[in-house]
Amino acid sequence: MKPSFLSFPLFSVLVLSACPQQDKQPVDYVDPFIGTGFHGHTYPGATVPFGAVQLSPDTRKGNWDACAGYHYSDSAITGFSHTHLSGTGCIDFGDILFQPATKEFPATLQGYQLEPLAFSHQDENASAGYYAVTFKQEGIKAELTATAYAGLHRYTYDKGKNRNLLVDLRYTLDRDRVDSLYLRQTAVNEIAGMHRTQGWTPNQYVFFVAQFSEPFQSANLTDSIGVLNFGVSEGNPLIAKVGLSIVSEENARENLLHDVHGFDFDAVRRQARETWNTALSDITVEGASEADLKNFYTAQYHTKVVPNIISDVNGQYRRQNDAVGSLPDSEKRYSTFSLWDTYRAWHPLVTLTNHELVNNMINSFLDQYDATGELPIWPLSSGETRCMIGYHSVSVIADAYLKGIRGFDAEKALEAMVASSNITSTLNRKSPDYYTQIGYIPSDVRRESVSCLLEYAYDDWCIAQMAKALGKEDINKEYTRRALSYINVFDGDTKFFRGKRLDGSWDDLNPFAPGRAFTEATPWQYRFYVPHDVRGLVQLFGGKEKFIEQLDSLFTADSRLDGEQNDITGLIGQYGHGNEPSHHMAYLYNYVRQPWKTQAMVRRILKEMYQPTPEGIIGNEDCGQMSAWYIFCSLGFYPVCPGSNEFLLTAPIFPKAAIRLSNGKILEIKANNPQKNKYIDRVSLNGKEIAANYITYEQLTEGGMLEYTLSDRPNFARGISDDASPYSLTSD
Repeated sequence: MKPSFLSFPLFSVLVLSACPQQDKQPVDYVDPFIGTGFHGHTYPGATVPFGAVQLSPDTRKGNWDACAGYHYSDSAITGFSHTHLSGTGCIDFGDILFQPATKEFPATLQGYQLEPLAFSHQDENASAGYYAVTFKQEGIKAELTATAYAGLHRYTYDKGKNRNLLVDLRYTLDRDRVDSLYLRQTAVNEIAGMHRTQGWTPNQYVFFVAQFSEPFQSANLTDSIGVLNFGVSEGNPLIAKVGLSIVSEENARENLLHDVHGFDFDAVRRQARETWNTALSDITVEGASEADLKNFYTAQYHTKVVPNIISDVNGQYRRQNDAVGSLPDSEKRYSTFSLWDTYRAWHPLVTLTNHELVNNMINSFLDQYDATGELPIWPLSSGETRCMIGYHSVSVIADAYLKGIRGFDAEKALEAMVASSNITSTLNRKSPDYYTQIGYIPSDVRRESVSCLLEYAYDDWCIAQMAKALGKEDINKEYTRRALSYINVFDGDTKFFRGKRLDGSWDDLNPFAPGRAFTEATPWQYRFYVPHDVRGLVQLFGGKEKFIEQLDSLFTADSRLDGEQNDITGLIGQYGHGNEPSHHMAYLYNYVRQPWKTQAMVRRILKEMYQPTPEGIIGNEDCGQMSAWYIFCSLGFYPVCPGSNEFLLTAPIFPKAAIRLSNGKILEIKANNPQKNKYIDRVSLNGKEIAANYITYEQLTEGGMLEYTLSDRPNFARGISDDASPYSLTSD
């Protein structure tokens, strides 16, 4: 049986035709080091699409730039742990650390402190599914690859060196408390163990079974740390294969046996590469620079390292209530959903390419609802972090259902959506109780009050749309009313959303200050957040001309911050591309008869905020959201309002692209000389002109040819009619 990799639509891939060089395939353009510097928080190690294992080097722990365990500015590696987060702003994982060594260890390991190994980036390389580094001072070359449930290590010690391998179950990337663990030898070449942590999520289990290509010469093990010795090196590599499970040791062993037979490291590495090449080929591009191709395919890569499967090969998985569930072969459970980020573009992207994954994700959401009474906010492993704001699972569910993706119980989904929008549990410190009672959240009672209200209003619009589709008119009416609540915190004098106190008075306003009423943002960066009702927002500003004037000023305002907020990066004026609240704003010109400004600004952001370097992602990559933004915008459209089934148009950056749609059809995209031309002159689908500033999901999934005729000058006559504007809840 071949190693197991996670499912995505399979197809015969003629990838060579999508690349300008006949000897290069999509996988060859992936650079896992992109985003490992600055605040990108990505990791360079080995994984496969949506896998349970992320085997990667750890260079630091316990600070914000340690979220992925690795930062490109570092020069020493502590070891290689088997689980990592990609692009997040919070730290977790770093489970089951291995560290190769040639030195002698003390006989008593209790209290032993890890000593990092020096390395140089000149002695390091990474590609999709593979990582390698040479520790010259130690005389050890370390190589990593992975399957869905297993990590493989290959250590080559210089001839004559002592071959030791330290295994540490105490280790985590943050200050998690390890409150239960064991480590034991289970065969002449096998160890097994578990640790349970109390950190970002409670009761987080990781079980493992590790098998080695040689028997141990000695195994000095405690319950938490051990040193395995394999004798003196004769120059032959030592292979370790490690299976994981969050359910049990038995499942970890079964996962390992299912995924990896024997100790052929190179065979597993080749399979990981082939799996990545197939996955990356669901969207292909050609005709651009090497830098653009690296940016694109690495963005593709980053959209496929999360979410992560948590159900084992036998269908068992740990539920949010700590019970063990069981699934039929046709279903899988996933976790690691950074929903506050990913509902915006990552989830809509998957609705084009992978309906099977969409349905499995939504069924994972509903399983959490069954276990806890609430849809996910930011689930991790078998727990819920309760991080960030909103109840954005409802956006993902509604967007899928309204697009005809319906492999889940829609009635239960609506029940869960309504229930999650009304929870006032003390567990939810940002609960919508005041919002539902008085129409806003008092800023002197709750933090992040303005951001919460604005995002609740959008989520409530999603619930209204779902209810309408299911014929639930009473729910539709109530949630349409709630969707207009954004009006209650708009100050008509300053034209900003402002914190409003319980007595109805306004907070002081400093548009440049990240204040307590906003989430990771200044007031500028939530000033234009009403994705479901841009026309209503335009009316609050006093009409199109005044709205345009203020939208222009967003991009020309002083880029200062009166206070500290690490997440606000990538500033153009007060537009902050390094964090998600700004991501839709360049597209708002499409609503007010000036689409050429969208086209110019999106092109600028693409060029300035994405580079094929370790520092090349301008903020936290956020589980694929930053990359999904790049993919959509480089192809020429973007989902400003998931649930509307509309994608707003901009100019592509690639002359040719192809999307292999989940329905089996292919959408080709063609644009004339986009390196020179950044403005849209005309758009057509299968020969029929699209005069609007948007294209619908139904149109895209027809497949065929989407052709952009571009120009180096704006077309001031295109997209200026009322009919060209995208959907808004409010009508003129």
